[in-house]
Amino acid sequence: MSAINMVIFVVRRDKDEGYRQLLRDSGGTAVLSFPCQGTAGENILSLLGLQQTDKTLLFSLMPGAKARKALRHAIDNLGLNLPGEGIALRTPVDAFGGRTSLRVFLGDYTPEEVQPMDVKELHYTLIIAVCAGGHTAEVMDAAREGGAGGGTVIHAKGTAGVSAKFLGVSLGAEKELVLIVTARNMRDQVMKAIMSKAGVSTPAQTVLFTLPVEEVAGLKAVMEAAGEGEEE
Repeated sequence: MSAINMVIFVVRRDKDEGYRQLLRDSGGTAVLSFPCQGTAGENILSLLGLQQTDKTLLFSLMPGAKARKALRHAIDNLGLNLPGEGIALRTPVDAFGGRTSLRVFLGDYTPEEVQPMDVKELHYTLIIAVCAGGHTAEVMDAAREGGAGGGTVIHAKGTAGVSAKFLGVSLGAEKELVLIVTARNMRDQVMKAIMSKAGVSTPAQTVLFTLPVEEVAGLKAVMEAAGEGEEE
């Protein structure tokens, strides 16, 4: 069975439409994007003969086999391996916030195609909640009720068309991403709290999924919850 992957592209903004189309053609039912900038210093850019350019971060979810083909196509046909063009990565998704979240992100793939990867040996989880613009407070309040600490908010806009509207959730509207790192043993209770208090049936219309995290630093409360806090 193929694991679900999150495919991420960080590419030049003047070329991002080609990558959006690649993700759609590769089977990405929902494609999200937001503007960003590279962090390379002027000395590195000068050494490579490059100029600082605006970037777009794009991501979509799809079965692992399709994700691998998407990255190969980007390298072979879009020149992703050339200096200054951008970067790409894929990472396994280990859980979804219910069947609704799965359908919004993956459409009508068969269960065999979207079987999550078993990553039980990892101690941490990154919860990615996609909610309607202006509703991050509800998501974080719910997450804290479930035992989470803080989170990071990213303003985004869906690039999918009308066809990506499932069960009243439109990914073409203004969106915000809430990123929450938590101990894996607290993942389910945090997800349940968010879906209960700020899920698709609420004004927040939140859908969410999680990514496995191998290591964290600077998050003492999360590390202690995972049983890895330093002994006093």
